[in-house]
Amino acid sequence: MLKQRELDLRAMDMQRKAQEAAEKMELNSDQFDEKLDFERLKLETQDEQSDERLAVAREKMEKQNVGKKTGPRG
Repeated sequence: MLKQRELDLRAMDMQRKAQEAAEKMELNSDQFDEKLDFERLKLETQDEQSDERLAVAREKMEKQNVGKKTGPRG
C-alpha cells in the first residue's frame, strides 16, 4: 500500500513537471510571437518612413530642377 502511494506521488510529480514544462514552452512561444510581431511592425514603420523620406527627396530634386530651368537668364 505504501509503495503504491509512493508511486502515485511520483507519477503526480512527473505529471506536474510535464505540465509546468508545457506551460513554460507555451509562454516562450507566446513571447517569441509577440517579439516577432513587434519587430515586424518596427520594420513596417521604418519602411514607411523611408518611403516618405524618398518622396520628400524626390520632391526637393524636382523643385530644384524646375528652378534651374526657369531661373533668371543673364
